[in-house]
Amino acid sequence: MVDDLLWVIEPKTEPADVDRQTELAPLLLRDIETGFETIGYDQTKGKKLLEAISSLIEMAQQRKKAEPAPAPMRDKLEKIAAEKAGHTVEETDISKEEAKIVENLKLIEFGTWFEFEGGRRLKIAWYNARTSHYMLVDQMGKKVAMMSGLEIAREMMTKRAKIIAGSSKPFFERALENIFQKLNAQAEAQSGGTDREP
Repeated sequence: MVDDLLWVIEPKTEPADVDRQTELAPLLLRDIETGFETIGYDQTKGKKLLEAISSLIEMAQQRKKAEPAPAPMRDKLEKIAAEKAGHTVEETDISKEEAKIVENLKLIEFGTWFEFEGGRRLKIAWYNARTSHYMLVDQMGKKVAMMSGLEIAREMMTKRAKIIAGSSKPFFERALENIFQKLNAQAEAQSGGTDREP
């Protein structure tokens, strides 16, 4: 899909390419919109992104090429995007121990589960190597948080987060199993006490 999108937003001169571009553009926009719905992406942000992609496609169909923003503007936009993604921690204020955990987090696989305070389990669904940001999703695959590697490292150091190497069962299922085990133990204790003769 990414390759097709990059191809579609480039101006075409060959009649066959123009026909293919006209045919492919609405299909791509539909698939992207479906993808946003599938992952539970914010509707307002998704709509803005689709409008921006549509604008690029229209320019390409008019044989115009979008010019990249000047470097200072790009830097400003990247900074704003990082702030919106939740990048609030100063990367310069980092200890050796934190730096070690951040480096280890770079090796972590997508799909790795973390358990945070209160038993909340979140999975790494995406990682941006350039900004060191991780997208965390819940059991339903819905985005819950965007955290920097340093933020995750600090959560781990303070024992408010840990990597789960065991069960992949959702929190609710584990809670029900725990309740069931306690009820069984209680029932056994009560039946054991009533079976005995005084």
